[in-house]
Amino acid sequence: MGKKLKVIDSNKEVVEDAALLTLALSQLENYGVPPQAALAGLAKELSLPNVDFERVGNTIFITARGTGVNKNKAVGRPINIDTGKNLVNNAVKFLQGEQSKGITHYSVNLREPKSLPLAKQVSAKMASLGVPSAIYAAKFKDSGTGYRIYFKLANTEEVSA
Repeated sequence: MGKKLKVIDSNKEVVEDAALLTLALSQLENYGVPPQAALAGLAKELSLPNVDFERVGNTIFITARGTGVNKNKAVGRPINIDTGKNLVNNAVKFLQGEQSKGITHYSVNLREPKSLPLAKQVSAKMASLGVPSAIYAAKFKDSGTGYRIYFKLANTEEVSA
């Protein structure tokens, strides 16, 4: 296979945003995606309306928020170089932040099947905080199979318009 994926424990070293993105995007070469193409795609994605990113540890969460009746719903994905344990904690902290911003539903597509155990840990930690979730096997038209995870961050009845 390609080069070994580099992990940097955010409890020991928090890298700058540019270094995190450069390292994470360069590792996409293992999947046949040139870093230049990955960077161009990311730049285009971040320039879209309602797309934002937030950093927790050595993980960046990219989120696209809905509009109109879906304004409290979001879909996102992590870009991570942190340890697995830290990624789980980073994701829980991030999802709690989304909750406090009024996001009621959050979904994530995981295209890397080996990420499933970490997704299950995030799901279990969120469940212990009263946040239900569901994980489904999914087929993606552009990249094969993976998983889709849904988090119900708040009861829609409790959210005012």
